[in-house]
Amino acid sequence: MIPVPRAPAADDRVLGGAVPGNTSRYGAALADVVDGARHWPQWYTLGNLDIWLRFRRTGLGPLWTTLSFSLMAIALGVVYARVLGEGMRTYLPYVVTGLFVWNFVAATCQEACEAFVDSRHILKQLYLPRMTVIYRTLWRNIVLLGFNSVTVIAVIMLCRVPVSSSILLALAGFVLLCVNLLWLSLLLSIAATRLRAVSRVVATGMPIALFITPLIWRPNADSPRILTDWNPLYYAIEQVRGPLLGAPPAPWIWAASAGCALIGSVVALLVFGATRHRIPYWL
Repeated sequence: MIPVPRAPAADDRVLGGAVPGNTSRYGAALADVVDGARHWPQWYTLGNLDIWLRFRRTGLGPLWTTLSFSLMAIALGVVYARVLGEGMRTYLPYVVTGLFVWNFVAATCQEACEAFVDSRHILKQLYLPRMTVIYRTLWRNIVLLGFNSVTVIAVIMLCRVPVSSSILLALAGFVLLCVNLLWLSLLLSIAATRLRAVSRVVATGMPIALFITPLIWRPNADSPRILTDWNPLYYAIEQVRGPLLGAPPAPWIWAASAGCALIGSVVALLVFGATRHRIPYWL
């Protein structure tokens, strides 16, 4: 009797399972996070390519994003300054810097929902650290944020906002914001890959969050405390907007944002470890 050769077992790395060996799923998830960061030329190049493909043959290229953001922010600032009885010189920078951060957060969260789905052809056929897709999404939006910063700088200069050394804290706030967006994007990507309706929920919820977060209106003694003290979106915006306007946020905002980064990162790592090997099959 001629023995029939067995088909070779599929490479676990190709299918996206745990790293071969005795590494646990959670250890493999942590290794994926580190490995994805080490492969920065991949997501750096792919993120830049995404921007080029999105704006090819549009004339102005990514500057369309700057133009769209400028028109929306200035229009809201001018209109609501009259409605709320605010001085244009102080209110316009407040709105523009707030929307500057908000657009970055909203775009990253919405695009993260489709991150794994849009990369399904790659993830199904070859091994790639899953976090490479998340880094790619975040980097793409950081580049677009850089284009929008032109509007923020122009408004700060035209409105003669005092610039002090506290503006350097905006960089620290931005780094902390990126850490929070990283774990949040990972969770949203996993959830939206398993349940496609999650992306619809996020797209519906972001405009609502825009109006309940102190972006257009200023918090005061009569404002509901739940919209400031218990609103992570307020922490994310204020830790960048405050230093840009020469008013560093209170220490409790930094502490709350850092706490969100720590707890969220742990939760995201646990969820990633439990679901990482299933992502290719959900696609």
